Amino acid sequence: MATERIFPWLWLFMASCESSKWYGYLQSLPAATVDLALFWGTEQSRLLFDAAAIADGIEASAWLQGTEVEKELRNSETGEYLLKEIDDYYDTVVLPLSEGLGLSTTIAGYYRAYSLVSSRAFLVDAYHGLAMVPIADAFDHANENHVHLESDFDVCVVCGALDECPHDSETWDASPRGSSSSPMTSRLGLLSSEIAPSTSADCPSRYDADNTCDMVSNIPVIADTEVFNTYGERLSNASLLVRYGFMIEGNEWDSVAWTLEDVSSSLSGFDECPLLQATMGDNVSSDFIPSWSAILQRWEPRDTWTDSNLVFCSDFLGVSEMQDSHSSAGRKPLQSPAAGEGSSAGSRPHFEDLEKMLSLNEDGKISHQLWVFCALAVLNQREGRRRLDVLEKVDALTRLAVAQLDVETQIFEDCDDMVSDSDDPDTEVRASASVDRGPRHPREQSPSKELLFQVGQTVERVCAYRLSKMQRAANMSCSQVAEALDDVPRCKPRTRLAMTQVINEMSLLETCISLWKQVAP
Repeated sequence: MATERIFPWLWLFMASCESSKWYGYLQSLPAATVDLALFWGTEQSRLLFDAAAIADGIEASAWLQGTEVEKELRNSETGEYLLKEIDDYYDTVVLPLSEGLGLSTTIAGYYRAYSLVSSRAFLVDAYHGLAMVPIADAFDHANENHVHLESDFDVCVVCGALDECPHDSETWDASPRGSSSSPMTSRLGLLSSEIAPSTSADCPSRYDADNTCDMVSNIPVIADTEVFNTYGERLSNASLLVRYGFMIEGNEWDSVAWTLEDVSSSLSGFDECPLLQATMGDNVSSDFIPSWSAILQRWEPRDTWTDSNLVFCSDFLGVSEMQDSHSSAGRKPLQSPAAGEGSSAGSRPHFEDLEKMLSLNEDGKISHQLWVFCALAVLNQREGRRRLDVLEKVDALTRLAVAQLDVETQIFEDCDDMVSDSDDPDTEVRASASVDRGPRHPREQSPSKELLFQVGQTVERVCAYRLSKMQRAANMSCSQVAEALDDVPRCKPRTRLAMTQVINEMSLLETCISLWKQVAP
């Protein structure tokens, strides 16, 4: 977690008070802990907020169970709660350091420093890593931003030089230029000098005028309008709530995702479809998942779903990899920690990467990867004991995709029309999901189209399972949650934000179910 590499430094700078050259900047930061969803409903919140805010956070946390926000509260690699990792880091690293420096400490101050870094820091370059950037953090985030920050990421990781330096020598036993190694690990012992830093003469280019972060405008900025920056591309409201403490209306990057366990659980015990019991049973890890992965690696579907209203083609790279803007040399936009962390790109994904792509986008379309998962389960049932090789399965699924597009043409003639629920302007559903368009299927069904209907039922099952995980909204529709939100007072902002997130996710899932019901009535 890159964030943990800087917030102890910020906190210790703050603890050093006027001895820090950044004292003026530090005094300009919010005095209170930023209200991140990370703290809602936790024991730690009792150290940070008043009684009303604590109660509001507990209720908000209950609403967020089973949502994308709950996933954001965990480390995507280890599955451990981020807050536990933060506490462990305090006990094992920060507390011993502060005691060694003779600085008084409080855990509440430590949480405040974390919240400031989480909500304000940017990835600068290979040397500085994650850093607080004065002035840059004065701008709020928007998808349609006016400006962005740029920096030269590919610098020497030892001294920060942009130009050639002694560390470029092949004999220098250090990390290569532009690597992702953290400067913090090797510099913990220099903490006291960091609090009162001195100028280094080893690589003067560190201080050249070219070694800057530049604020660059994307579009003309009209006078007397608020200027928005970007904290990174593809930031969903779930990410924004956990890392920044806010959400934006109509976020185009909102989505719903499944884990392999989610999809498997939703299809196992499918009494209406015995094939899924066999497919998703004990062999899910040993047979089905490798087959699914092999198909995805051999099927390039980029043009397949261009005209589909039910399926979209996600990039083969995971979202976190797509957001890593520092994988090559050159001047790049600065990203927030939420958008900049991830493994290096360039290779075909493994199971963990593929799992990130089991998703539903903002239009209610399922990803190609999720479609293949559902379609493969149906195909395996039809084939029974007859084993198809990977290429045969790719061919069968390609023909099934063509059949689906043919059915979509008949059903979704005007699928781009949108209607809004008059009682809830924030909830949109496609007109095709509610308007009777006459006969939906040709009288004579081909085997592929019969399979397609089963795929549709499978997708509905997967979406219904995802809805069931939102336990606080159990037995409620999206519109019913919206009505309940109207009764929540403004003095409970956390609960209102949490319920809005639930409404957004339920809307996507209900839209998807409505669309696929047209295929599998």
